[in-house]
Amino acid sequence: MQHDFEALLSFLGRLPAIDLPAGRESIGYGQFEDGNWWVKFSLDLSHPLAWRHVQELGHVLNYISPDNRLPMAFIPVSPRPT
Repeated sequence: MQHDFEALLSFLGRLPAIDLPAGRESIGYGQFEDGNWWVKFSLDLSHPLAWRHVQELGHVLNYISPDNRLPMAFIPVSPRPT
């Protein structure tokens, strides 16, 4: 299953405010029988880019298609990054 998540795990692993005390093993992920999936990670809240990561991920995941919203929500929802 990790192969299915490889691109996403690689991307998240490069974000400087993602807290990775055990390397990429620090990022939890999985897939449900119905095909839905999830990821779980921690942010280093003291990192100056932590809130920026939340804003950027929230914007891309919640508003990637203005005409056809994805059937998911990245929470917290934030305003568009500037």
